[in-house]
Amino acid sequence: MHTRNIQVSEKDGYKHSGVAYPVKVSFNEGECPGPETTRVVHPDGSELPIQMDVSDRWPDGSIREADVLFPLRLPFGRSGVYTLETGSNISPAADQLNPVTIDDTAILTISQGPVTCTVRRSGYSVVDTAEFNRDVWKGRHPTGARIARPKAYLKPGSSAHGRQARLRDILRDVQGRDIGTGLLTNGGTKTQNTKVDLLNIRGLRDVIIVSEEVECRKPAPETFQIALTQAKSDTDETWFVGDHQINDVKGARDVDITTVRMTGSHDWPESKPPPQYEIDTPDQLSLLLDIPQ
Repeated sequence: MHTRNIQVSEKDGYKHSGVAYPVKVSFNEGECPGPETTRVVHPDGSELPIQMDVSDRWPDGSIREADVLFPLRLPFGRSGVYTLETGSNISPAADQLNPVTIDDTAILTISQGPVTCTVRRSGYSVVDTAEFNRDVWKGRHPTGARIARPKAYLKPGSSAHGRQARLRDILRDVQGRDIGTGLLTNGGTKTQNTKVDLLNIRGLRDVIIVSEEVECRKPAPETFQIALTQAKSDTDETWFVGDHQINDVKGARDVDITTVRMTGSHDWPESKPPPQYEIDTPDQLSLLLDIPQ
C-alpha cells in the first residue's frame, strides 16, 4: 500500500462540508492500478468517496497522473490532513463519486451517489430536475427522496436568457467600435470555459483568461498584467468592467486601469476608493462609450 498526506485548510476557500476538493496527483509506475484501488481517508479515520479524472497512464496501464476529487469536511477556520491510499490491496468501501449516466435522445440522466439530475436537450436547460435521495446517503436521514427544480438557466423566454442575449448585442456593439474585448475570471479552467460556451460569447471576446490557467487570481496585480499582455493593451487605454469591490475594482485600480463598476451585486464600502464609473445595467456601457473621454 502506498500513502501520501494531503494538507487542506479552510483558507483555501472551502468553508462548507461536501465541497468537491480537487488534488492533482502524480504516481510512480505500478503504484496506482486504478480508481478501484484508491481511497481517501478523513482525519477522523472515515473513508470518503472519491472521483478520479485520469489524464495519463504508464505503459503497464497504471495511472501516472490524475485529478482526485473528494468531499471536503472542515470546520470554519480549521485545517486537516487527509490520507490518499493506493495499491492492489486497497478496496474502497465508500460509494464512488463517478457519475452514472443514462442517455437517450431527449433527456440526459446523471446519477451521482444520492443525487440524480436530468437535463433536457432542448431549451438550453442546464438542469431540468434534481432528486436528492437521503436513503442512499448511508441511511443517515431515512426520510425519503426530495425533489428540487433548480432554475433553468438560459432557457429561451426566461429573463436570464434575455439578459444574456442582450449582453451579446452589447459585445457586438463594442466590437463594432473597433474596441477589443476580453474576459478575466477567477475559477477552474473547465468550469469557467463551460460557462463561456453556455453564454455563447467565446467568439465575442478577443482574449479569455481563467485564473487556474495562469496560476494567479484577481485581485493580484500580476493577473491584470497578464491580461494586458495577452490583449496587447496599455493601462491608459484599458477599461475593466466588474462588480466586485476587491477582485475587480481594487485589483484594476492598483495597476492604473480605468474601472467601471456594475452595481447591484455587492454593496460598496465607504472605506474603499470609488471606481471611476458606475453603471446599473450592461446597456449603459454603450452609453458610457458615447461620452467623449
